[in-house]
Amino acid sequence: MKRLRHIISLTIILLCAPAISAKLDIHNKELTDSLTELLDNIDSHVEAREKYLKGLKARYYNTAGRVKIESAGSIADCYMLTDLDSASQYYRLALLEARRNGMRDTVTIYQYKYQSLLPAIGVTKEAIEWFENISTAGMKEDIKRAHWLAGSQIYHTSYQLYPQGPLKRAYRLKTRMAIDSLRMYYPPSSSITQYLDALAYLLNDDPNMAAANFISALPGLEKHSELADNAMLHIAQYYKDKPEYYQAYMRFLMQRAIKTLNRGIIRPDALIALAGELKTSGYDSLADRCYNLALSTEEHSYLRVYRHYKRNDLWMDQFNKSRKRSINLSIISTGLMTLLIAAIIVIIREQKKLQKKETELQKAWKGIETAEHDSHLVTDNLIELMFLSAEQLREYNLFVLRKLKAGQSKSLFDEIETGKYQSRMHSRYFQVFDSEFLKTFPDFIDKLNTLLQPDKQLKLQAGDRLTPELRIAAFIRLGVSDSTRIAGALNLSLNTIYTYRNRLRSRAVDRENFDAMLLKIT
Repeated sequence: MKRLRHIISLTIILLCAPAISAKLDIHNKELTDSLTELLDNIDSHVEAREKYLKGLKARYYNTAGRVKIESAGSIADCYMLTDLDSASQYYRLALLEARRNGMRDTVTIYQYKYQSLLPAIGVTKEAIEWFENISTAGMKEDIKRAHWLAGSQIYHTSYQLYPQGPLKRAYRLKTRMAIDSLRMYYPPSSSITQYLDALAYLLNDDPNMAAANFISALPGLEKHSELADNAMLHIAQYYKDKPEYYQAYMRFLMQRAIKTLNRGIIRPDALIALAGELKTSGYDSLADRCYNLALSTEEHSYLRVYRHYKRNDLWMDQFNKSRKRSINLSIISTGLMTLLIAAIIVIIREQKKLQKKETELQKAWKGIETAEHDSHLVTDNLIELMFLSAEQLREYNLFVLRKLKAGQSKSLFDEIETGKYQSRMHSRYFQVFDSEFLKTFPDFIDKLNTLLQPDKQLKLQAGDRLTPELRIAAFIRLGVSDSTRIAGALNLSLNTIYTYRNRLRSRAVDRENFDAMLLKIT
């Protein structure tokens, strides 16, 4: 009976499909064909993009001076769309190369580009303080344009990240002021000016004027693909809750997905928004392909600041929907027998899809179990270090109390000012951290060395102590990737952490995937 109900359900779905798909107009149906073709060939588009990036890297490593700087900048521009951490590193490499060659204006330009990315990777306060300490007096016009462009990016990202409150309102106002200052560097009738006007209207809570300006700017943004992408995103969001503009809404959703896929870029947010609408229009197969591609692609670009979906929830939702597709019918059409064979074929295909999704779910559960295991290990280390911190705080209080009671305030001041006492505390902290980490991951050094080049292996210091590089690798393995936090924990400067991380990557066999492979060490 269950099989018979499946047959009935799938037959009715087949009969009803033409009526459902009719929700899309002719132009949007043509776009679904283009989308299908792109999904069929997405691997070749991604490969072409990677090949282009590989060529840029070869030019960077084999040149010097201005060409090397331009290559690093182009690599960073490419990574902006897929990997923000890598983009920031290559902007910094361009900055350092310009500094070595005494190119002051170029140094300034890349300093602005590098700093403008920091809020999106968690370094908000430092970027804002750096920007606000710069005076524009006597600054060249092209440098001023870079200054206000960086300011608008820094403030806008900070505005997006902060919850409702005084700081969010302050950054919103500063974003508007930076955009106003930036507008003067573009002709009044240019598409860039219209785009900036649209952003200003958004910040002023005027979505109608914002959408109108985004639409006006869009035709002229062909050479500015990311601005065009952002414009289409906001236009689609404007049309989303307006049923009378459903066709326009779908058109912008599909055009955004198509344009990014055609460049070898997989935008999870664009594909997930589109997939949900394709489902309601009856394009289940195409929607599932969009969902699967989106959910199998990590978002590391600047768009992760705006990400509004939960990956695990979507995986579970997709799996549950695939298992619960059935329609209860009380009347069976007299033409059912003629469609029986076709219905059985569809059932077999659906069962294969279901088996595939069940396999994917099992893999996901294994990943969850591994994450839980790692969480227990990290918790054990955290508890041990917490007890140590409490003990060190008590010792510090007793140390200060003894000095004060003995009238040795000068000696106490010397201990604190020179950092002698703090140094002893850090030494003990690192001793416990190293010991507990190596207990948890006894083969960590050997497994780490398998990721490094044979002649660039790392080893423990005397007494089984970790070097600063090994401690940074340990923090990354424990899931702490924020360089600012690592710097605070190790009592090192942020630049020193960046230097050690770059040195680690330079030792790696596979530099691009080094951090991801490091996280998998058990």
